[in-house]
Amino acid sequence: MENLARFSDAIHAYEDPSYLDGPNFASFEQAFKYLVHLSEKNDRLILVIDKFLYLAKAYPPISSMLQSYIDHYFKQNKLFLILCGSSMSFMEKQVLGYKIPLYGRRTAQFKLKPFSLHDAEEFFPQLNKEEVFELNAITGGIPLYLSLMSPKKSLRENIKDNFLTTSAMLYAEPMSLLNQELREPASYSSIISAIAAGASRQS
Repeated sequence: MENLARFSDAIHAYEDPSYLDGPNFASFEQAFKYLVHLSEKNDRLILVIDKFLYLAKAYPPISSMLQSYIDHYFKQNKLFLILCGSSMSFMEKQVLGYKIPLYGRRTAQFKLKPFSLHDAEEFFPQLNKEEVFELNAITGGIPLYLSLMSPKKSLRENIKDNFLTTSAMLYAEPMSLLNQELREPASYSSIISAIAAGASRQS
């Protein structure tokens, strides 16, 4: 499994920064047991699992396994676990949900907010406030989307290159987000298409 291989590499690289390649752990169970061992030798061990959605989908038992390790090991040692995800629906239902194995085990939760105009100004120090406002508005203040905007191009050029070009990342982003957040995105897509075509009244 690719996730387990990359997880194994990350653990080995933590122990030895010069690590290039080596054997993988036989299972996630074995990997977590080794992390418990590492945490007992360190003052503070921070484990960050980004894009937790993909790991949970590829390996469904991971939530129950984390629950067991949190209850029996992580609370007693100094391992600090951080789970990150960009899918709000998944994180709320599969990590924070009442009937989910991980429910009640968090010590804090944070929802990262989009950039404010002030944040975006630091992103584009060479532009004036009006130009920054326009870029921040069309990207919703999302740092990744802002990073795709070029301060050397006009607003029209940025929109054309990033939103209207079929090969651009943001061209397919709306459907990607709908597919990620919704089980049946077709009806929502139809509503959005109707609004885009000028149907602006609720009826």
